[in-house]
Amino acid sequence: MDWVLKLESFFRPGAELRKDHDWRSVEARLGTQLPLDYKKLVETFGLGEFSGYMGVLVPDVVNPRLDLLASAELEGRENGDTDATRLYPPFDVYPQSGGLLCWSFCGYGQSFLWKTDSADPEKWPVVVYADDDTKWFEFEGGAAELLYRVFTEEITVDVIPEIGGDEGAQIWEPIFRPISESDRNFR
Repeated sequence: MDWVLKLESFFRPGAELRKDHDWRSVEARLGTQLPLDYKKLVETFGLGEFSGYMGVLVPDVVNPRLDLLASAELEGRENGDTDATRLYPPFDVYPQSGGLLCWSFCGYGQSFLWKTDSADPEKWPVVVYADDDTKWFEFEGGAAELLYRVFTEEITVDVIPEIGGDEGAQIWEPIFRPISESDRNFR
């Protein structure tokens, strides 16, 4: 199933801030291949925010807080300073074998990451991690599938209380808001 196409029909993104990416160069600098659905998600939506809740990190943007490569480098450096599981206990952080690699930003205290436990990025599960270090949710599917199922309320993820869990379900308005890559006030 093409989950990016399903997301596109749900959110109807514009073409305002889309740009082409040299994925070979991005993956070489990162040191790993990336899932195809992520690359298609970035190419389809560009840099922006889904329903006022979260967005996808994009490579090679001006704001390092919104950049996939800068985020991976920062998390790897922070993680190298102390215990290997400091950022996302009990998980390691990429580039450690099987470590978590962040692919999304969210202003509500959750991180959306891949668990890089396979040489094949198409087999990486998605981990939604609550910043309180006590809870996470592991999804055996891709980033685009998880986003579609969460925003259409096909699944409830208890570490995202704004969508479900303790505070009850919330119906999301299907809005995609492009973000300028130089927007330093975002995130």
